[in-house]
Amino acid sequence: GQLCARPCAMLTIDNAIGEAPAVSLAPNPIQIGYAIGTAAPAPVAVAVSTSSGTAPFTLALSGIPGASLSASSGTTPGTVNLNLNVASLTAGTFTGLLGVSAPDAVNRFDGVPVTLTVC
Repeated sequence: GQLCARPCAMLTIDNAIGEAPAVSLAPNPIQIGYAIGTAAPAPVAVAVSTSSGTAPFTLALSGIPGASLSASSGTTPGTVNLNLNVASLTAGTFTGLLGVSAPDAVNRFDGVPVTLTVC
């Protein structure tokens, strides 16, 4: 016999109801190249977002000489620029991490690797 004589309706269950949103950074990874004696590279726009809603965040950058952020905190969704001061850079490859902390997010932290290649 037939189980259902008329079309059945789809039911979607959202198991994330009431859960805090997840925080993330993009792009991932961040790669910057610079040739000594040329103009500094354009700032890299880094998007700080949550899977839903808004959340306060704090950023930290380490391991990349001459690098700075246009802001160290804010509220998602937002964009922060990663800037590079090329005045004292020497040739080499430098690796670092850009991290975001958002206490209200379910994952509380996200990080992306940053690579600077200077030649």
